[in-house]
Amino acid sequence: MRFVWASLPLRLRVADASFALFFRVLMQKGQIDAPAGAIERRVFPLFSPTMDDTIDVHNVLISLAWLGELSTSHIHRLWMGTHTLRATQYLLRGLQDEGIIARRQWARWLPHCSTPVRQAALWSVTRKGRDLIRAHDQYPPEYKEPRSRKMALHDSTTSEAIVRMIELGRAYNYGNQRGLSGLYIEREVRLDPARSRPLMDALIIITLGGTFDHPNLVPWSRDPTLPGERRVRYALENDRDTEPATVIAGKAVHYQHAGTPAWEQRYGRFPLPIWLTPSTRRLEHILNLWRDAWPVGKWIMTTDAWLRDDYWLECDRGLVSERSLFSAPPRLRPTLSPEEEERLQRMLRIKR
Repeated sequence: MRFVWASLPLRLRVADASFALFFRVLMQKGQIDAPAGAIERRVFPLFSPTMDDTIDVHNVLISLAWLGELSTSHIHRLWMGTHTLRATQYLLRGLQDEGIIARRQWARWLPHCSTPVRQAALWSVTRKGRDLIRAHDQYPPEYKEPRSRKMALHDSTTSEAIVRMIELGRAYNYGNQRGLSGLYIEREVRLDPARSRPLMDALIIITLGGTFDHPNLVPWSRDPTLPGERRVRYALENDRDTEPATVIAGKAVHYQHAGTPAWEQRYGRFPLPIWLTPSTRRLEHILNLWRDAWPVGKWIMTTDAWLRDDYWLECDRGLVSERSLFSAPPRLRPTLSPEEEERLQRMLRIKR
């Protein structure tokens, strides 16, 4: 069912109208079910006179159930890229007023600051919101509550990596394969299902190609691939420069012995490890540790800054090369400082 923009009173169609009021009007008109329980997918437009496409709030809520917490910027990029940021803020405020999502404030210490600096708020789906979508076939097998505030930096950068990978999947175009057609995410996954430790930060299974032609939706699915589709699997290791070298090297050893029959029975083929680091200095440190501990291994690496440019390094049996996430070589090399350029050349073992 599609809500007709023109049917709204003029006072609700102005750009600075209250979305909370708009949301209540939709419920009163039966466009959105108010009581808890299973709901059908509802696709309805926001309230700017210049908006001619629609926002699937149902898909937003399901995605929050999968991903845990997202910032306003994440939600804007995934579902409302053709709208203004202000419209995204209205949407979130309205859902918050109805008790469907919750906002969490957090702060972090930054260099040369005497007090913690507030960061972008994080949004999660509430119990009431989950009750509205629980019966949907795309609801995650297991919902995990957001972790404590001390993990907010780590988990928000994990979310940023996943959001960026979704964006790259949507933009994928190689041969006859175009776009994103399936996504499965599971956080804090055991490398060996029989052992509680170690954990990868996220298992990310992406299906590319196919016939899914809805770039404003996230297609949650782990169904078997169809002709014309390609599936890639990643084990995300989000490093915030807090773990000692012994832990980093030890994890390489664990990855060598992962991919047990119990794992494959539950998840399928074992994923390719990917490292996200805060700096090129830290990336080089981890690269050297893993190359020594796992000389025949294969993994890819990027930094927070490189991720935006889709620039990665691949280490395969000790040889390092440049690539993008889904293919090689990368489209562009990011702008680097002289120190970073020297470090990159050293990792690639290329002399000027």
